Amino acid sequence: MGRTKEVIIVFGANHWASDIEAVVRDTPGLPVHGVLAEQIWNDEGGRLGLVVETTQHDEASRRATTQRIRARVVAELGITPDTIEFVRRGGIARTSSGKALRRPPPSDTRMARSGA
Repeated sequence: MGRTKEVIIVFGANHWASDIEAVVRDTPGLPVHGVLAEQIWNDEGGRLGLVVETTQHDEASRRATTQRIRARVVAELGITPDTIEFVRRGGIARTSSGKALRRPPPSDTRMARSGA
């Protein structure tokens, strides 16, 4: 995965990456420190991938967080994230101004991926 532009195309519809990231980041009670929305392409077209910074390490907590994120994104934006990948806090590379870089974090920060 790797975001190369600010618009994410999901089944032909355009969605601003920053809007998707805000929905996830602003979900009450989630232990999320940073979010990066990324474009995924497959044979069926455009899909949404998320990279989420968290301090959660156990599988049960990550599963519960995955369910809450998916439910919130569907409720707010009408799209379902295809993948949600968890990284350690600080695992999303940032610019000097704090904006998430449009490239994936280093592979050693990856913790777990939760697919559809």
